[in-house]
Amino acid sequence: MSSMKVLDDDMRSPNDVGSLRAILKCDSCIIELLKAVFVSYGSFPDPSKELQLEFVTKNDWEADFVSSLLEETGFTPKKARRRGLFILYFKDGEIIEDIFAKMGLNSVVFDIINRRIMGEIRNNANRMVNSETANMQKSVKASAKYLPAIKELDARGMLRSLPPELYEAAKLRAEFPDAPLSDLARKTSPPVSKSGLLHRLDRILSIAEKINDRGEND
Repeated sequence: MSSMKVLDDDMRSPNDVGSLRAILKCDSCIIELLKAVFVSYGSFPDPSKELQLEFVTKNDWEADFVSSLLEETGFTPKKARRRGLFILYFKDGEIIEDIFAKMGLNSVVFDIINRRIMGEIRNNANRMVNSETANMQKSVKASAKYLPAIKELDARGMLRSLPPELYEAAKLRAEFPDAPLSDLARKTSPPVSKSGLLHRLDRILSIAEKINDRGEND
């Protein structure tokens, strides 16, 4: 007896989950019906673009039947209407994997898992690149703040007259304009914390600003 024959002749109350059990006595029968329903109503687009399993039905009667069958096998779908059609769908990757595994379609499960892993790898790589880019932009912005002050002091012949720790900070900032502060802090002798180096650079900036203010007032 085909699944559609069962649907047409024997089921009077499609939303009654128990009616499925009354007709199909064994779990394997339920699974076979699930396979037939997937062939008739199922849609699984390219998982590399969007991971979504859909069951597209023409009316609420069919939607109730398919929903009851899915719930009988342990899966509760979300529901939507689209252009007059009744859509039952799943977007959770693990649930979709479980549905295909229940139908014995292990090759599809492995493909989904592989695509999900590759997607996670790409996302992690993109996050790392974005983070490194953001850090580099911060470093460039920080350099733009301090380099003019350092150049001003050097042009006035006042750079070497700074305290040794400030002179060292100024030289490092000028020599490595794109380096993060944390890297520069490790290059000092002895190494200091990032906040310690930032404090030294801020002192250099303050000295340069005071000198400029005196020059403007003269």
